[in-house]
Amino acid sequence: MDMSDIRGLQRTLCIFSGIPPYFAGGFRKSEPQQTKKRCTMECKLIEAAAFEELKAIVNRIQIRTTHLAMKTMPRKPGGWLTQEEVCSMLRVSKRVLQYYRRQRKIPYSMIGNKVYFRESDIQRILDANLVKSRA
Repeated sequence: MDMSDIRGLQRTLCIFSGIPPYFAGGFRKSEPQQTKKRCTMECKLIEAAAFEELKAIVNRIQIRTTHLAMKTMPRKPGGWLTQEEVCSMLRVSKRVLQYYRRQRKIPYSMIGNKVYFRESDIQRILDANLVKSRA
């Protein structure tokens, strides 16, 4: 196998993997001499098991980042919140939230055994109980 065969193989591999051929050392004949840049590409071979493990790690990272992005994304105002979401917003336990419901401090809706709160109601209660600074 001579150098022309290797360059042809590099171009074929790059086209197959979606990498432009000029990164693999392949150049078009019509390009001016000044614009040609030589780039070397290093190829690494890994075992199939290691590749599958790497894919699994990348998938787990993608799932975690998507989950974190969803948690940090601002909610649409006017939506409904579950008991768990309200507890985390108010930093209270479910029992305390149940006490507030029983005392009619927080309005809620109940469908079956599931309790929902309007986000606007929770925000209104927080604003009404805001303790302002003296400054």
